[in-house]
Amino acid sequence: MEERLQFVEKQEKLTQDYQGEAFRAYLAKRCADTRAEETLKKYVNQFLEAASLPEQFRWLGRMRRLFAVVYASAAQAIDYGILPWKRKATLKAGLACMTDAMDQLTANVSDNREGGGDRIKSDDTLVAEFKRRVEEAKFVRIERNSRKPYCTAKRLKKADGYIQATLPGRVRYLLRSKALERWFPNVTTRKHLSAVLRSRGILKAGRRADTSTRQIHIAPLKRRVSCYLLLRKRISE
Repeated sequence: MEERLQFVEKQEKLTQDYQGEAFRAYLAKRCADTRAEETLKKYVNQFLEAASLPEQFRWLGRMRRLFAVVYASAAQAIDYGILPWKRKATLKAGLACMTDAMDQLTANVSDNREGGGDRIKSDDTLVAEFKRRVEEAKFVRIERNSRKPYCTAKRLKKADGYIQATLPGRVRYLLRSKALERWFPNVTTRKHLSAVLRSRGILKAGRRADTSTRQIHIAPLKRRVSCYLLLRKRISE
């Protein structure tokens, strides 16, 4: 917590020192842009199309609209060359922040109305559902010195997880964090599930105490991928 507090305070100071210049540069571009309002509306609609609302929580629409405005403004600043980001990555980050905020609100509402919301599912039920998902998941073996690196990379991008050789005759199973997010979109449920899986020895601990994932370098993809270390033999127990 102390490290996080220092990080936040450092970013706050940097923002105060440098944001003024960025804002002036943005305003100069904004005033000269005759299609600025049209562009903003386009990006707002882009965010709204990508961000679906839970049917039972339609009142979150106003929050979604506010996140859409934040994304639209950032996307416009990216177009102006003010922010050195990518629109696709910014959209993804905005959706993640919105989803996390909504999950916190809906979890509180569920706790009040039903005494637990998604958590009314027992640990055994969640683990059973996880095991079923894993059995149906697509794991791709990472071949060494493959003569078709492009095909390998293409298959790896679509995979739910990987089978990676460690020592001669031994492998480890890596479940992509994106797969678990798709299977269990509720953040609170997902965090609770990962903790239960670690306690039962189905998942190994992450690199840090506050996460269950590790950044694994996948050579054919030429980048690191967030994964869970899965003990596959425990799935059948």
